[in-house]
Parts: sequence; C-alpha cells; structure tokens
Amino acid sequence: MKNIKGDTLFQKTYNVDYLTKWRAKNNGDLPKFYYKDTHPEIIDKNTWECVQLEFERRAVFIKEHRMNKYHQHSRELSFYGKVICKYCGHTLVRRESNRTKDKGDYYWCCKRYRAGRYSPVEPESCCNGIRINDAAPAEMFIKVWDQLVENKEWQRSTNGKGVLEKYRLAELIRLKNSMGIIDKMAYVLMLKTLGNIKIGLDGRVAVIFLAGAKVNI
Repeated sequence: MKNIKGDTLFQKTYNVDYLTKWRAKNNGDLPKFYYKDTHPEIIDKNTWECVQLEFERRAVFIKEHRMNKYHQHSRELSFYGKVICKYCGHTLVRRESNRTKDKGDYYWCCKRYRAGRYSPVEPESCCNGIRINDAAPAEMFIKVWDQLVENKEWQRSTNGKGVLEKYRLAELIRLKNSMGIIDKMAYVLMLKTLGNIKIGLDGRVAVIFLAGAKVNI
C-alpha cells in the first residue's frame, strides 16, 4: 500500500450557473474544506528537502564564484567549474600554452589572471599565476579518493546535522564501499561526490567533497 501524503484545499472555485457551467473563484461565498494526506506521495519528504537545499547550494556556489551556470563540465572537460582559485574565488580555465618550452600543451589557470606579459593589468585581475597541467585535476581527485577509501578519519569531521549533509555523507560512504580504490578517472563518481578543488597562491591544493570532507594535498 502506498503512503498517503499531501494537503488539498477543496472548493476553491464553484459552479455559478449549472446551465452555462461557468465557474467563479470562491472568495468566501461558500465554505472551503482543507484535507491533509489526500493523495499518494511522488517522493518522500527528505528527498524533496534535499533537492530544494541542493538548488540553494548551487545558487550560492554560482554567485560566490561568478559563474554563469553550475554545470559547465562534460566528459571531455570534466573539471570545468570545479577548480577554484583560492585567492579571488573565480574558476580556473583550460588554456593552450604559447610558451616556447611547452607550446601547444594545455594547462589550467585562474580566469582572472592577467592576460599576458605585455597586456595591461586590469583592476579586477588576479595575481594567482599558478599553472597546473591538464591532467592534474583528475590526478588530484584519484589521489584524494583513494585516501578516503584507505583512511576513515575524515568521517569524524563530516557528520552534518542537516538533511542534505546527512544524505551526502551516506552517499559518499556507500560509493566508497562499492567503488573502493580507483586507478583512473571516474567521471560519474566525481560528479556525485566532488564539491570543488581550490588552488592557492603557493600552489597548495584543497580537495573538498560535497559531504564536507576536506583533504589538503
């Protein structure tokens, strides 16, 4: 038997003329009846709350990091919108090098870092000139994921009290137990677990998971 949930207000409109079938909005002309738990639920309450909280989290993330949209990544460019400059808060972008020593190679750098050696420095430019090679974000994720699998100490600092935090933690533990150690990039696993990767001025990296786990490398 399905669980019955939901609230329904009856007689919000009424039939004014039985011949024309014209209905009017009930502005107190007739009594209204309010019933609770009148129809089968589509999703459970916790799932609904998690979805609303996730919408809010993404909206905050987009605003904080000056993004146009949350989903900027693809299987080919898995970490677009996921790697963040710790100094200015903008995302890192993937560019092709023009330097003689690595011309044609791709790398990641802060979107707001000054354009080039001879370009004027804009007021909103970032001073974080750290470059990381094209494969580095994937390598970081694999390394940190394997650390989470082997070391359970991180679970002590991620026992969130909110509905979304509890769901994220349970999901991370489930995926950790089912996936185990990985030796290559797992795109879907990354989407389900990774919050972002932050790159500091000194090149230090913090990998932050959606469940709240944070690993410095």
